Amino acid sequence: MTKKSIPTTTTLPEMISFKGVNHYEFRNGVHAEFHRNQYDLVRAVDKAKIGVTDELLKHWLDQINLEDESNRRVGMTVFTKEVRKKDALRNECISTLFRNVHSYKFTPIKAQKEAYEKLYPIINSYRNIQYEGMNEKTAHIRGLEIDLKKQAASMTALHLDEIFTALHDANEAYRELCTKLIDESIDATLPSSRTLRAATDQDLKLVRHHIDLAYFGATDADTKKLILELVNKMDHAATLSKASHRLSKAQRKAAEIEELKKLHKTLQPLYAAFEAKKQWPTGSLQFTEKKLKVNKNICYQLQLKDSDTYVWVRIEKDALVEVELPKRLRNKLMNTAKADTKHAANSSKKASTGTSDQAKDDRKKKAGKTENKAEGGETSTETPGASLGEATVTPKP
Repeated sequence: MTKKSIPTTTTLPEMISFKGVNHYEFRNGVHAEFHRNQYDLVRAVDKAKIGVTDELLKHWLDQINLEDESNRRVGMTVFTKEVRKKDALRNECISTLFRNVHSYKFTPIKAQKEAYEKLYPIINSYRNIQYEGMNEKTAHIRGLEIDLKKQAASMTALHLDEIFTALHDANEAYRELCTKLIDESIDATLPSSRTLRAATDQDLKLVRHHIDLAYFGATDADTKKLILELVNKMDHAATLSKASHRLSKAQRKAAEIEELKKLHKTLQPLYAAFEAKKQWPTGSLQFTEKKLKVNKNICYQLQLKDSDTYVWVRIEKDALVEVELPKRLRNKLMNTAKADTKHAANSSKKASTGTSDQAKDDRKKKAGKTENKAEGGETSTETPGASLGEATVTPKP
């Protein structure tokens, strides 16, 4: 039986190309899930038609499983049984909050109905966060809090203030416990996360390459259509992963901003007593928004306004206590400050001499013409350094 030839009137493209999404920047859990979604789509198609071997698929799946295993080992190192209890409490609070909002869907009371219509879109956008990874969930709860605070009247109308407070307290207790229990050690038998991710990404490149070749070599429209549909599905799944990554990143950023506002509000009332103790003018202190952990205590950097005087403090019994940083940390902070100052100075210098690069190019061209003069005073037609050719520098992806 001869293969069915492709009609000349086909609208199928001659070549295919995968849409690029920067999955290299995805967090570990999202990165592994991105690859698993891609793998599931490829596995569902006839491998013979897309040119992907069983061996390549197996190797790809093994790498994805290793990523998951690495993430799980890290999770087991960081999160103890007590942390998991706190996480379970958060899940209960989230489920109760969502369930209580849904219970007003068919309320005949106008005020409650209006409140429901304002709150439902918010909780719907955060649905199923109970089943996310613990760290992702923490950021999303902070994002949920920010969004719900904007609808305080609606929250009160549906009697949700108490469960909202319980969720906030559970999330804060979880975060504080994690700060105490974080241990950066990882099972040494597994390769680093970076190594695992690179290997998984390489397998995806090979799979895409085989699919590309299969489409190029296909001689019937049905096979080309099947491959094109697969590529479109893979592109769509990748786009969804990118959107999820961006949303998570934005929510984490919003949560960080909210946390800084909270810190400013916490520190502000404590400045006066500390300023009096140091015999500094009232209202002279400000929070630089820098903090670090010293001997299991969170310390904050304060600055005397309009000066280069800085001090590190911690909160103890509703008062600020000055902290003497270990020499190692002082040196590290000093080196970082010097590097930032040098970078800023270089950027300023470059900005202030914006025309200098053009002037240098003009001088080089003028010098080149002078050097290329022949003995008789005529300009040579030879190009300086022509024998060296040209080079194109391609940035690493």
